[in-house]
Amino acid sequence: MNIIIAIVILTAYIVTVCIVNKQIPSSLSASVFFLPAKGVCIWSVVIAAVVFLMVPTYIEKTSDTVKFLAFLACAGLLFVGGAPLVRDRGDMAYKVHLGAAVLCAVSSQVLLAIDNGWLLLSWVPWICAFVWITKEDRWRTGVFWAEMTCFADTFIFCSI
Repeated sequence: MNIIIAIVILTAYIVTVCIVNKQIPSSLSASVFFLPAKGVCIWSVVIAAVVFLMVPTYIEKTSDTVKFLAFLACAGLLFVGGAPLVRDRGDMAYKVHLGAAVLCAVSSQVLLAIDNGWLLLSWVPWICAFVWITKEDRWRTGVFWAEMTCFADTFIFCSI
């Protein structure tokens, strides 16, 4: 049940941001640029809520040998939420955000590769789109769709 609530919260945030701003952000993290200055805390609350709702099931479903990867993925996502994306790439908050995002993504997908490798087949559409779109142009929303693939894989893993 917690996973369903986490999915609803994240989906509601994403859909609202996309509808209000009439575009898909280049990454989920870049959606903070669409929020008013006082609204950036919404980003942190959404990400923290998703993590806290997901973590018990995520750790429970993960095999003992890779539970640390579930912990690293969740810790990374908490840091992502706690250090919202900033435009200044030299800023420490940017470096923390980016490092935590990479830690979360890599940990979650390595965990899936070990525990339920077939879930990684969900990357096939992203890879095909990447090859198709980037052969002629830059794919502005490629990171966003990669993040959605990571979330979908993780939510499916927790649901089965």
